[in-house]
Amino acid sequence: MMKKILRPIGVLLSVIATKLVIYKHKPTVYVVTGTGETSLVRESLYTGIKGLKPTRRNLEKPEAEFSVPLTIWGEFSYPKNLINWIRVFSTTLLRILYLKSYNHTLILEINSINSKILEKWLPIISPTNIFVIGEISITNQVLNKNIININYNNDVLSDITNQVADFVSSKYTVSKPEIINKLNSSFTPTSRINFAKSKCGNIVIDASYYQFAPQIKSIEEIIEVFPGPKKIIGNVPKSWKNNEFVLSLPIINKFEDANKEDILLLVGNRKDVINLRKDLFI
Repeated sequence: MMKKILRPIGVLLSVIATKLVIYKHKPTVYVVTGTGETSLVRESLYTGIKGLKPTRRNLEKPEAEFSVPLTIWGEFSYPKNLINWIRVFSTTLLRILYLKSYNHTLILEINSINSKILEKWLPIISPTNIFVIGEISITNQVLNKNIININYNNDVLSDITNQVADFVSSKYTVSKPEIINKLNSSFTPTSRINFAKSKCGNIVIDASYYQFAPQIKSIEEIIEVFPGPKKIIGNVPKSWKNNEFVLSLPIINKFEDANKEDILLLVGNRKDVINLRKDLFI
């Protein structure tokens, strides 16, 4: 009951604080969204731009509504209780009042699973560009911005690196080979769990990876939140094979074997499941 009462107040305060921060500092804002490799694009943009301009990006919970304002305010972790939220709001207010205006860049990954979050925050933050990877389901009116579509084939890392390097080199007057070298030497993709909707409306928990599979305990905690039958789709990593939770779930090898109400856990090395991802989202 208390959460239901406090949440609308928190949302209102977050909108007001975000508008004030943006009005004061006038940052360059890039939004990354879609059903594809959004975290890779976000990290590539961050790696390419940092050092050229003060830059920060959101790291935690891009599927959460408050991930957007927290990053804009300069907070790098998600408050876990009311006391922490009060501290964050107080600190943000003090920064608005006393910090000098400074020019910087924000890279915000906003998960496309909840279109209401995109539709709410895009008009408020007024991004300079929106990087779309895969599919999104929001109105064209909300997307009336400078859209940059990121596409890739089998060599995901190379394709994304080249397109991000094209953008950064043209935007910041830096040579493309210099940016590519920076990305190749600095950026290592990490394993992170994403959420999306399939083209048929299934909730997809994307636990695919490049190097190391996510911890199965994290997967268990996340998937239990979603009501409905669960199925694994893809290739189960060796580190999961004897896990009791994994053994309890049916495994399918193609999207056609899923029912519309199924919650799908996508697993496997991303190079191995790239065609499966295309079937799910495109």
